[in-house]
Amino acid sequence: MNTLKTTRNIIILAILAFIGTIILLSLPRKELTAQEQVSQLKLRDFYLVYQYYFDPDLIKLRKEIEYNEMVRNQEVGQDKRL
Repeated sequence: MNTLKTTRNIIILAILAFIGTIILLSLPRKELTAQEQVSQLKLRDFYLVYQYYFDPDLIKLRKEIEYNEMVRNQEVGQDKRL
């Protein structure tokens, strides 16, 4: 008799925990502010920054973009040189 009551209590507790979990998962997620997004830097972000400064292809592309920007500015008459 005591085992039956204990088993029933465990089942009720498991059902309540399941329902509580479903309720928590169905709540909408909070939108992060810009500051919170910045504070959530991940290891991949540091790798991308490293890659930006040290990958030869990206360095070449960045210099090409800067050159094209300089040429465009000279054509417009802003005379910005690197």
